[in-house]
Amino acid sequence: MTKVRAKRHLVVAAVVGVLNPVSTPQAKPHHLADVAVEDAPLNLLIICDASKSGGGANLVSAGPVNHTRAELIRAISRHLTDDDRVRIATFGDRLVLSPTWTRGFDSIWEAFESVARPLGDKSPVWDAIYVFVDAFEGRPGRRVIFLVADGKASGNVHGFDAAVDRARTDNVTVFAANVVSRNSRGEQADQPNHPAARLKRIAQATHGDYAEPVTRSLPAFFGNVVKKLNTSVHSDVVRANWSSDRDGGVHRSDLRVAGRGVTSTHPSQITIPEGRAERSCVR
Repeated sequence: MTKVRAKRHLVVAAVVGVLNPVSTPQAKPHHLADVAVEDAPLNLLIICDASKSGGGANLVSAGPVNHTRAELIRAISRHLTDDDRVRIATFGDRLVLSPTWTRGFDSIWEAFESVARPLGDKSPVWDAIYVFVDAFEGRPGRRVIFLVADGKASGNVHGFDAAVDRARTDNVTVFAANVVSRNSRGEQADQPNHPAARLKRIAQATHGDYAEPVTRSLPAFFGNVVKKLNTSVHSDVVRANWSSDRDGGVHRSDLRVAGRGVTSTHPSQITIPEGRAERSCVR
């Protein structure tokens, strides 16, 4: 089912208007009738470990039958809009990137097939992030990496810190999944000196997320991430339309968002400065 990008009505929580579109002496607050925010397109780069360590959850195993890959594509495609695009990359002895940005089940499957090959013993995960950030160059909109790896890095030219700095400099958000054989009470990433700890650190440093799903849960994890990305306000400043039933007018201004990942279908609270006082705007 195709989704058309449109203005979405969201909760904008803990928001401060940086402009003052309404100047009025009344002491009573604005009562918001509506808030509409339109996010930029989503550019999603899925990077999989194709080394023999198996950190890529076999997503890049070549062949017509790959249930995990099929479920992953369905899970993310369900929440993509017409403007969103996906690209696939793998790393091992070589770094391989699919030819173009694309969308739709068949096209994303073909992108996986174009990079599906055994790539040896090396696992240069930090090189992969550092180099594949170039794929976003010239792309308008949000930049997101889905990384499927175990963190057992080897054969890197660029180190972990360089990969983090590159992602942050280019405004790339990383969501990392370390696929495990079974669920446990604690995360591997929280164990002292475990390789997965750096996967969690790069996700946190770029305002993403980290998880340790079993293989069958991997599609749901990334599907939920796409859903959240496309139903939440994630930028620090958004351009928004809002209307107030105090003056009956519709106003447009920059709104500064404190916090990330707020999701709802109803408007909530905005604070608009009027002179030196800040008045709460609650529906």
